[in-house]
Order: sequence, then structure tokens, then C-alpha cells
Amino acid sequence: MAGSRRNRLLLSAVCDVPVGQNRKFLSHMNRISDLALGGWSISTVSLWETGPYLTPTTSSSFDPGNLNLSYRGSLQRPDCSGNGNTANPATGSVFNIAAFNAIPTGPVGNCGVGILEGPGTATIAAGLSKTFHLTERMRFESTFTNLLNHPNFAPPQRT
Repeated sequence: MAGSRRNRLLLSAVCDVPVGQNRKFLSHMNRISDLALGGWSISTVSLWETGPYLTPTTSSSFDPGNLNLSYRGSLQRPDCSGNGNTANPATGSVFNIAAFNAIPTGPVGNCGVGILEGPGTATIAAGLSKTFHLTERMRFESTFTNLLNHPNFAPPQRT
């Protein structure tokens, strides 16, 4: 569960624009008009996904049970006193850090694995391509990435 995402949609598509010779609309254009307007294709690779599940951790120096978890490759978890996912976007924080007590009251903290959900991802790449038929086959292609100009951030610190 930790590190995985609840929902993910990946869309890949290529579609011919139905304008130009041998296409549905304006199929009887002259050669010059068809060079400019006909024969275009659009494509996309788009991804929308929810944020990854993350586990809150605290410093290994807060080890009331003297378990030496950092030596064993594990991380100490804090005590949870509320919902850490209630973020306040106005302050720029992703998680509610007041919902955690860094020093566990018992030997180990009571926060569960994967209880936090990081920010999601939305990326849309679009392509526009055309094949020109002049004296020999020549292909022109252009791709536009981050079409929505939307930032996608890495999962935040959870220590």
C-alpha cells in the first residue's frame, strides 16, 4: 500500500484530422490548400493519478523503546493525534503536522503505514504532425509537453 496510488488513468491516442485529400471534409481542395490544411494528425499521452500513500516518520533519536530501529533499517513512526491529510494550502503545507507527536508515548508510534496521501499528478503531452508530399516524402512533427502548464510536485518530506 505504501508508495502505491489509488487511481491512475493513462491515455495514449493518435487521431487523423478529417480534413484534406482522401479524408471526410474538404477532400477536393487544390494542392496548395491541401499542403497547408490537409493531412494533419494529433496525438496525446496524458496521465492523471492520485497521490502516493506515504508513511509519517520521526527522527531515530526519538526512540523511547530503545529499539534502535535506524540501525535495523526501519524508521521510527510518530504518534497520531488527528488526520494528517487535512492540509492548509494557504500556508503552503501539504500535511497537517499538528496531527503528529514526534516523540512516541510508547515504545513505537501509533501512526499506520501509508496513512498520508501525497499530491496527485496531471500531465498532458500533445503532438501535432503532418506528412508533406512534395517531391519525396518529408515529415514535419511538433510536440507540446506540459500543455496545461500545471506543476506536478514530488512527494513531500514526511519526517
